[in-house]
Amino acid sequence: MIYKSVCHHLFNAFDIDSIRHIFANLSGMRIDAVELLGEPSWYPSDTCQVLRDNGLYVSSITAAARRNTGRDLIHPSSKTRQLTREHLLRCVDFARGVDCNNVGVSLTAVGRFCRDEDSEAELKRLEGALEWLSVTAGREGVIFSIEVLNRFSAPYFNDPSEVLARFSDLPGVMITFDSFHLLTELRNFQDLRACASRTANIQVSGGARGSVSSGIVDPALFVNALVAGGFHGPVTLEAFPVGTAPFTDVIGRDHQIFTLVEDYANWFDEWQKRGWDQR
Repeated sequence: MIYKSVCHHLFNAFDIDSIRHIFANLSGMRIDAVELLGEPSWYPSDTCQVLRDNGLYVSSITAAARRNTGRDLIHPSSKTRQLTREHLLRCVDFARGVDCNNVGVSLTAVGRFCRDEDSEAELKRLEGALEWLSVTAGREGVIFSIEVLNRFSAPYFNDPSEVLARFSDLPGVMITFDSFHLLTELRNFQDLRACASRTANIQVSGGARGSVSSGIVDPALFVNALVAGGFHGPVTLEAFPVGTAPFTDVIGRDHQIFTLVEDYANWFDEWQKRGWDQR
């Protein structure tokens, strides 16, 4: 099944009243699932019940690693790597609590790149991280999905053939593709077809992270390539409005983001009506 999903962290609101408001609106806008942020302590204990009340389920838990969190799976510091693994295990527990089996992972802190003289050591740590993810996925009964073709958080896999070669022997480790980065990294969307069976999630947006319908290139081009290869799973909106209202203007910000969600829902429904093979 291919279904609609929206990143909850676009709203930047984690109190229970905001979650009730957001999830109720998403359900009313024909959204099937939400992608939750990999910060278990930010979510109230009633989150799972609110999901059920609104007929929503969780497409994935996104355990993004940013430099200000001190998390990085392949950091030179063994302490940092260990703390990151412990955090990912908390995200696995969080995923179980909301009936989800997919935890999205950033291999390195977003925007951190190794120095050339450290590249060999970095690649060794990368191999260790991938091995740990695969073993842990098997033990915990989950999937870890890594966003590839993204030079900001996984600057090691920037070609579909590289991705396929490395991930084919990693049970439990899957792929996330993001249209925003694919437009930068990829020249032929058909190259994605061979990666479809290893793909757990597709994230979409328009040009400059705007509305899906606003881009010069329709994200359906690469979605179609993955569907043609056998992809089944969430197509998740990760777009940001231009001139976003300040975080203190909750009503204004919500209106802007819900406008993006409505645009996405209409795009998805039209895409399904035409049929992926007709585009």
